[in-house]
Order: sequence, then structure tokens, then C-alpha cells
Amino acid sequence: MISDELRRLRAALVMIASQKLENELSDDEWDGADIDAGYNGCVREAREALTPPD
Repeated sequence: MISDELRRLRAALVMIASQKLENELSDDEWDGADIDAGYNGCVREAREALTPPD
């Protein structure tokens, strides 16, 4: 079961990724595949930033 803290952290990551993607979007040059790839990249970056080094 996911704790409330992890749920809040996940929600924050999604918000950060969404905002970053929104900042990068141009109405004329993005299609659905680009948006999905950009969003996934943002989420990956956020997760990597929060992962402690080995």
C-alpha cells in the first residue's frame, strides 16, 4: 500500500513534469506523440533527481 507521503510526492512529480512540459510546448510544433514523450522525459528527470546516488 502506498503511503500518503508517497502519494503526495508522486502528485508533486506529476505537477512538476506537467509544468515543465507546458513551458516547452508550442501550439504549432507538437503532436500527441511528442507530448507523451516529453511528459515521460519530464517524469524520468524528476525521478532521477530524487534518487539518491549509489
